[in-house]
Amino acid sequence: MPHRQVGIKEMIKTHLAFQADFPNDSVSAKEGNQIRAGGRELAEFLISNIKGRGYEVSSIDPNLFYGWEVTVELSSRGIWNLLYCKQ
Repeated sequence: MPHRQVGIKEMIKTHLAFQADFPNDSVSAKEGNQIRAGGRELAEFLISNIKGRGYEVSSIDPNLFYGWEVTVELSSRGIWNLLYCKQ
């Protein structure tokens, strides 16, 4: 499901911060600059559980180097989520 699906009449935006016992899967360059945000494994875990409850869910896409974005469809509403892990 793309982030802007035709059936979605209203988009709600949320930001979710997590601190969890998942490994830090962020990727940094030798200089210390972050190449990929951490939390992908946690995002995949959460989304698989949401899909398991019958909701339509978009792909998990990077949001620059900040986190991961995903849209969940609930009735005719899209709930856009930005997930990021506190390091």
